[in-house]
Amino acid sequence: MQKEHLKSLKFSGEYLLNFINDILQINKIDAEKLEPLSIEFKLHKVLEDVVESLQQNANEKKTELVLDYDPTIPKKLLGDPIKLSQIFMNLVGNALKFTKNGKVEVIAKMLKKDEDQVKLYFEVRDNGIGISEEQQKNIFDSFEQGSIQINREYGGTGLGLAIVKHILEAHNTKVSVISTVGKGSTFSFRLPIGQSAEEMEEELEEESVLPSVYPY
Repeated sequence: MQKEHLKSLKFSGEYLLNFINDILQINKIDAEKLEPLSIEFKLHKVLEDVVESLQQNANEKKTELVLDYDPTIPKKLLGDPIKLSQIFMNLVGNALKFTKNGKVEVIAKMLKKDEDQVKLYFEVRDNGIGISEEQQKNIFDSFEQGSIQINREYGGTGLGLAIVKHILEAHNTKVSVISTVGKGSTFSFRLPIGQSAEEMEEELEEESVLPSVYPY
């Protein structure tokens, strides 16, 4: 009996800690209105790290967790890898929470490439329990009653999607959801992001190398 009480206390303590951390994260975004960083980073590594960190969670749910990454995306980009990591930790963690014996896919595609910027498209797709049309209306709001009821059954604080919404708004974009009850959900967003000067120089060097022409 004491062991069960200790387990319950441990769970409650971890839940409360996560809850407080999520509230602090939202308040930090709201109060400080921090501009996203613009530092050089490797997007592929950011997404690989997210998938790796959540792999054990996926294994426990007997769910396949895969990364579908477009190889044409430049290796080095300019942006905020910490906030991107937060976005995907929340989206993938949310997908795993509602998916058992299924599949969760993290998809990154390049839509457009300009001189110093690329436009990327991201998806986190699952074949879990899905979300009703009514719940979809307020799913990104903090403390939405439907989210509270769901999270009582499935765990979590219910603030992860609100955090995603706030971070993407700071990037001047938004997250969308398409979902069918019993079939799964797809969360997606588009994001323009800078290309590093080093990467652009390497591409220019490659383009300037022309094949030799020999006279016959």
